[in-house]
Amino acid sequence: MIGSGMPTVLVTNLIAASGHRCSAPASVLRAPARPSRAKWWSSASSTIRFNGAIFDTTEKNRLASDPGGSVFSVQTGKVRIRGAELEVITRVTPDLDLIGAYAYVNAMVESGDNAGKRVETVPEHQASLWAKYRLTALGLQGVTIGGGVRYIGESWDGTDTLRTPDYTLFDAMIRYETGPWRFQVNASNLADKRHVTTCLARGDCFFGLSRTVLGSATYRF
Repeated sequence: MIGSGMPTVLVTNLIAASGHRCSAPASVLRAPARPSRAKWWSSASSTIRFNGAIFDTTEKNRLASDPGGSVFSVQTGKVRIRGAELEVITRVTPDLDLIGAYAYVNAMVESGDNAGKRVETVPEHQASLWAKYRLTALGLQGVTIGGGVRYIGESWDGTDTLRTPDYTLFDAMIRYETGPWRFQVNASNLADKRHVTTCLARGDCFFGLSRTVLGSATYRF
C-alpha cells in the first residue's frame, strides 16, 4: 500500500506469442473465411504504484464491416495495432484512493482494400480518473463512496469517411460492507449524456447507454 513504508518492488515481464483462430461462420460472409492469424508481443511492468503495458499486434484476415453497405462481413488483408497503457494507483490519505489510466492505440490497415486507413471503431486515445473515499472519519464504518470520469477519443468507420466524435462520461458508486456482506450501487453516465459509440462504413451508428443505476448484494463465504 502507498505510504506503508514498504519498499517499491519492480516486476517486469516480456511475452511473445503467435497463433490463429477461426473467423466468423460462413453464414455472415459471402464465402467461407480463412482462419484469422496474428503475431504479437508485449512488455509489461508493475510496481506498487504503476501498471503499464506496451503492445504491438499484427493480424491477418481480420473481419470488418462491408464498406459496400451489405450486412455481410469482409476480411481485411493485414492490420497492425500498436500502443501503450498506463495505470497509476495511489493512496492520498488513509481514506482516499486515486486511480488514473491512459491508453494510446494506433490501429492501421497495412494491406488490402483499405490499406492506409484506420481500423474501424478503435479510439486512438482513452483516459479515466477515479476516486474512492472511505467515510471512517465521519464515523460511518464500512461506507465507501466513489466518483470518476471517462474519456473516449474519436474513432473512424474503417474507410476514414465517417468520424465518431469523442465523448466524456461521469460515474459514481456507494458501497457498504459489514461482516461477510457487501452492498453496492453503481451509476454510470450520471449526466445522461446522449452519445454515439461507433459508426460503420455502411452508414449505421450505435448509441451508448443512457444513465444506468445497478445495485448488487454480495455474500463472501
